[in-house]
This record gives sequence, C-alpha cells and structure tokens, in this order.
Amino acid sequence: MKKILIKKSSYGIVLIVVFALLSFFFRPTSILDTVEEGNAIITAIELKREYNIALKSPSRGYNDYYEITFNNSDNKYKCYAIEDIKNYGVNNIINKEVKYQSFTHSEYAVLRNIRIDERAIVKTRDIGYFPFLFFLGIVIISSIWSIWGFYISYLVPDEKRKKILGE
Repeated sequence: MKKILIKKSSYGIVLIVVFALLSFFFRPTSILDTVEEGNAIITAIELKREYNIALKSPSRGYNDYYEITFNNSDNKYKCYAIEDIKNYGVNNIINKEVKYQSFTHSEYAVLRNIRIDERAIVKTRDIGYFPFLFFLGIVIISSIWSIWGFYISYLVPDEKRKKILGE
C-alpha cells in the first residue's frame, strides 16, 4: 500500500488544486462578512446590462440585472434575479416596503433576498458548511499525502526508503 501511495503521490497535487478551487466556489454563504440586512422602501428600479468576465459569474458575457434604489440608502443595489422580479411585476415592487439581504461586491451591493409582506420575491439558496468542509478535508488529506510522498521519494536516504517501503 505504501508503494502505491508513494508512486501516485503526484496525483495529490492535482487533487489539491481541484478541491481547493471547489472549496472556494462552495464556501458557505453564512460566512460572508459583508452581508447587510434591513427594511427599506424601493423608490426606483431600472433594468440594465453589463459585460462580465468574472470567474464566479453565473455566465460570462452580457448579464441583465435590475438596479434598485432604496429610500434609506445611498448604495446602488443590483439584483440578477430578473425572472423572479418580472414574474412578480416591476410595478408591484415600487414604493413597497421590503426586507432585503445583500452582500457588497465592488461599488454595488448584490441583493440575495427580497421579501414583500412575508413573501419571498427573490430567494438565493444558501450554501451550507458540508460541501466546504468536505472539499477542504480532501485538500488537507491530499496535501499531507503529497508532502509525505515527496519526502519519502526525494529526501529520505535509499536505505531508509527501502526499510519504510518494506523492500
């Protein structure tokens, strides 16, 4: 078993990279430190388009979004849930009091949740801790495996390596 692990330890580096990226994309939503919650009245809503090439973007290219203005905030808010707002009706949202949740991204705050009269208009599913911890665990295991394989293969003298591998 040790021989196989040492011979295949270079695969650990690939696993480190793959699962480190996955743990980045699946990090829990609850640990976003820039989450803002509050109540406000929507004073204006306007459909806009942007060109986006960000790595974590849902799609690359042109994205439509609503720019929403609240009465008690100077921030600009973006909402990418175009279909959810269209289904509810843009005119049904203006001058209504909403509960919202957003996180800051560059100069805009991106809206995650919008509720009107306890009805969720926009609801973004939260990513929990399990995928993040699972992928992070594989990163740690593959890191240890790679370091151990490198140590046995290149830093240990031949006599000691043969003794460890049982040759």
